[in-house]
Amino acid sequence: MPEHNITLYAQYTESYTIDLQTNGGSLVGYDVPESYTSGDSDILLPDSSQIIRKVYIFDGWFDNENLEGQKVTQITTGSTENKKYYAKWNLDETPVAQLSDTVRGWVIEELTLEDKETVSAARTLYISMIQEQQNRVDNTILQKLASAEEKIKRLEEKLTLDTVKKEAKQSLSSYKAPEDYRTAQQKELKEAIRGRRSCYRCG
Repeated sequence: MPEHNITLYAQYTESYTIDLQTNGGSLVGYDVPESYTSGDSDILLPDSSQIIRKVYIFDGWFDNENLEGQKVTQITTGSTENKKYYAKWNLDETPVAQLSDTVRGWVIEELTLEDKETVSAARTLYISMIQEQQNRVDNTILQKLASAEEKIKRLEEKLTLDTVKKEAKQSLSSYKAPEDYRTAQQKELKEAIRGRRSCYRCG
């Protein structure tokens, strides 16, 4: 036993909470600490490789709902009080730019059936966008896309008509003269009538 009294003092370290508002995003490969103390080492907040949201680009963490002021990247050692951070997102306008660049380069009068696949791909790209992305597409681009689709449709109809005419012409050209064509038709008609009479006799 010690010859004199020993006084012990308990030292408590207060802990503080961490609350990350992802605003529609999902954390990937990052475990959010529920709390920290002022003596903890710096705590890095998730970066763009650790938080994702479909068709949006991460633009940092902010300490207010209005997403104003300086971006926050970490909770530094020595910090105190509860922390709440909000994720900011910007719409990914890459497909909007791709569609606009593609359609803007078209000259409607010069489009051919060889451009059908490109025009179809442009429409598919537009359909694949979410509503907010579609709203960013300029009306002039949509009008030009519709005009291109109409041009391709007319070209296809013309091709079909030309094909029918060509086949009809080839069929007629197999006869040396119009009389040959009429004679062939009359022959076919007579054979058809003869065939029917034979059926009647069989009955």
